[in-house]
Amino acid sequence: MSLTAPAGTASFKRLGRETMTYGLGVILGRAVSFLMLPVYTRFLTPADYGIMQLLDLTVDVAAIFFTAGASSGVQRFYFKTTDPAARARLLSTTFFLVLGLGCAGALTLATLSPLIWKYGLREAGKPWYLLIAAATFALGMTVTMPLNFAQTTQRARLYLGVSMTKLVLQLSMNIVFVVVLKAGVAGLLYSTLITNLLLGSVLTVWLLRQTGFQFDRQVVRDLRRFGVPYQLTWAGSFLLTFGDRFFLQAGPGIAAVGLYSMAYQFGFLLSQLGATPFLNAWNPHRHQLVPRPKEERDSHYDRGFFYFNLLLITVAFGIAVFIRPVLKVMTTPEFHPAAYLVPIILLAYVAEAWAEVFRFAFDVTERTRYSTYATWIVVAVVLVLYTVLIPRYGAYGAAVATVLGFSLRATLVYLWAQRLWPIRYRWRRHLTLLGLGIAGATVTWVMPNMAIAAQVGVGVLAVLAYFGAVYLLLLDDEERGLIKRMAGSPGTAWAIATKES
Repeated sequence: MSLTAPAGTASFKRLGRETMTYGLGVILGRAVSFLMLPVYTRFLTPADYGIMQLLDLTVDVAAIFFTAGASSGVQRFYFKTTDPAARARLLSTTFFLVLGLGCAGALTLATLSPLIWKYGLREAGKPWYLLIAAATFALGMTVTMPLNFAQTTQRARLYLGVSMTKLVLQLSMNIVFVVVLKAGVAGLLYSTLITNLLLGSVLTVWLLRQTGFQFDRQVVRDLRRFGVPYQLTWAGSFLLTFGDRFFLQAGPGIAAVGLYSMAYQFGFLLSQLGATPFLNAWNPHRHQLVPRPKEERDSHYDRGFFYFNLLLITVAFGIAVFIRPVLKVMTTPEFHPAAYLVPIILLAYVAEAWAEVFRFAFDVTERTRYSTYATWIVVAVVLVLYTVLIPRYGAYGAAVATVLGFSLRATLVYLWAQRLWPIRYRWRRHLTLLGLGIAGATVTWVMPNMAIAAQVGVGVLAVLAYFGAVYLLLLDDEERGLIKRMAGSPGTAWAIATKES
């Protein structure tokens, strides 16, 4: 199998099909996690979950220092050339670079594990848990990098197949170690380690058989020049994502942290369901459009951005209007107030997703340092907002600060992106769509507390009104005609979704 991307790229049918494929993987993964939650909670204590959270956080910090940004330039440099030998050299070099950085991070974690366990984990769990986590971190590169390359070469089905294989293997191992052997946290760690070892070995052989064993120092220099600013960006993003918890804990207290963290999970859910699948599919298409005439590519970028927003804002709207009955069913009463925080967090993650779209100009021009500038300016502003808003307004202050910070970052990224590589967007359509989503969510947000059935009924009416307004006000004749054909014939809908471009 070749790692050359398919020819003929700028197809919205192909984009839609790949988005559905990536989205299916996310949905299945979330569904399995949800279904297994009652099982895990019978064999794991809250303290076990806390230890896993701390270990995950430790590995995230190691990733920021070692592997973050290392592969972010792959798509840019892959599509910058059409030479198969140069592409193979790029992919092989990136794999060995990221694997080497992962091993360096694992060695550092292992060396510092006694100190991390004593001071970072406060002696929670066992010191050797960190050794397993370190080895898993390094082996994880052998899985994530081939998946990255499958995405770059627009093999969404292969990506889904590998992801599902990993999910099934991980789930099987979890059942063996946690349920059967009752190994607790150690069982989860062993499960992930073995999964990465088995699957990573197969994927490494698959990849290197196509690219060969190559390592080009010039490629390394290009990747580091491109990726180090993103490494700094992700460090700042880490602070923007988790820094407000420390202010909440110091001010309103641990209960406010719990409510806010519950609400924040739905921001992550929006990113996973509404943004990531589309961006996984869209980014290779966008790179392949770069050589086209500006008017043609701008038309594709604008239409793609609208479809992106249609998915993103619709998912956000659905979560916002049904969050109150969902939390009533899934949680105890003390968690119900988190529902009022969720729409604010969702708005912040819409802005964050827009920043991801606009950041494409930094990749094309290879001026990735502007992403770092925008992020750290926002970090400074948000820290001030946390100091002012959280002591007075608690979790609501944190949520508002997050919206303002993410919106400021999206604005800065957009302004700098338009200076470096302008794209003409038809903003009236995009902003009207956003306005419809905000208006509908606000109506349900301000309504008084009702029975679950009544809240679901109001939500259904709000969704119908939203779709009606989008159909009448924002879709063009071609898009309406396509929807009518798909609604009138399930066979036509399936053919449109599966037909190769």
